[in-house]
Amino acid sequence: MGTALTFQMCIGFLITIFSINLIPLLQGTVGWQWVFSLLSIGPVLGIISMVKFKSYEISDSAQKASNKAT
Repeated sequence: MGTALTFQMCIGFLITIFSINLIPLLQGTVGWQWVFSLLSIGPVLGIISMVKFKSYEISDSAQKASNKAT
């Protein structure tokens, strides 16, 4: 379990380092407006994922509650 968690953390830091190094290159090519637009994709996908997870979690807990009642 610890190895998988370590691997996940390393991948996260790798993506962060890659993004930080890519920003100046993109800014010089397309400008700040498009760089921020590209960077906003990550948080938008995170919000969508959390909303889907919340609806899954609610339906799963409702299903477990109905199974306990029967």
